[in-house]
Amino acid sequence: MGVGGGGFVVGDVDGDYPSAAVHEGYVAAVTDGGHLASSPADEWALRSPGNLDWPLFVNFGYRSLHELAMVGKNVTKEFYGGEGARYAYWKGCSTGGRQGLAVAQRYPGDFDGVLSVCPAVEFPAMVTALYHPQLVMREMGYWPSGCELRAIVEAGVEACDLTDGVRDGITGRLEECVFDVGNVEGRAYVCDGERWKVSRKAVEVVETVMRGVLDEEGERMFPGYVPGTQFDGMIAMMNSFCEDKGDRTKCRGVPFSVTQEWIRLFIEKDPGSPDLRRFRERKGKVLMWHGMADQTISVSVGRAFYEKAKRLDEKRGVTIGDYWRYFEVPGVNHCVSMYGAPFPWDAFERLRKWVEEGVAPEELEARRIVNEEAGTGLGGEARKICLWPEEGVWDGEQWKCLQPGEKIKFGDEKDEL
Repeated sequence: MGVGGGGFVVGDVDGDYPSAAVHEGYVAAVTDGGHLASSPADEWALRSPGNLDWPLFVNFGYRSLHELAMVGKNVTKEFYGGEGARYAYWKGCSTGGRQGLAVAQRYPGDFDGVLSVCPAVEFPAMVTALYHPQLVMREMGYWPSGCELRAIVEAGVEACDLTDGVRDGITGRLEECVFDVGNVEGRAYVCDGERWKVSRKAVEVVETVMRGVLDEEGERMFPGYVPGTQFDGMIAMMNSFCEDKGDRTKCRGVPFSVTQEWIRLFIEKDPGSPDLRRFRERKGKVLMWHGMADQTISVSVGRAFYEKAKRLDEKRGVTIGDYWRYFEVPGVNHCVSMYGAPFPWDAFERLRKWVEEGVAPEELEARRIVNEEAGTGLGGEARKICLWPEEGVWDGEQWKCLQPGEKIKFGDEKDEL
């Protein structure tokens, strides 16, 4: 099993992910791509100011992943004997999710199955667009506090909580969600023991951020964020610092470090092709899921990339679901469930069964992680995660999958029918 990285880290060599793969019974393979995980981008990506170290940059993009697959398979064969590994898998989130799709496209024979989670696809455009919230705050001259942002997020979740039939603090059906940020103006919240109200300036900032990046004609160039997205905190895009916490007009933004380094060092254009034709022809399988509350890479990005691939396949007369399946997971953040939302713990096992037994995943099962610090233990009732574009709803008795726009039929209504 090849294990991916995150940010500018090609692979978390010293992290827990390789150990977890070994615990599951796999030979784990991970690479640093030729640079230390702790190194700032300008220490490894540039030979000198303005001079890109292209070989290392290509390693980061895809080449080191191919070498990892070849070396990993050879070492496995030499150590265990016989014919070596029968199947090879890739597993990764964020950069790791992008890596899985990249290696499937460029080296379709390296892995039989790819689990791509919250992938950082359309990387050059995406990582630049992540700076948009910081630009909006600077241009508007207002940096909402974390408390003020959370008050707006909570209002969005409250407005759309029942779209899936159960009030659990999770937005389950984005297509049914109607949320006007403007209605949050004046909403009371408490911050550090003091009472405040959501300001008009904060509303305008969040409205602009949620619309996404627009061109001069108002056409969307890159997707915005959706209701329920966490705007502040770990790897979020609207963090800021104010010496005077009572004055949110004299602050400075705290951009996501990967975005800041990318813009500073090497902005370039890339079409971000989702063409996995050769991977499909080799009977490879992709299972991709994206957290609907992802605070770093909006679920809209993952959805748009999958739709792009779907349109490409339709022109060729190919059914994308034969080799690539996509799920959206309510309440889950970027690669983790920070606020207790049920996590799709069985995604990799579903991928394995698809590759080895031919059982295509129609749904995933999500459960709450009981001990989030240790990352172990599952609890609570199982929540059904539906194959996109279907949406999971609670009909009063069980979780069901409905098409977008389809109304929930509760117990009495079903009896009448």
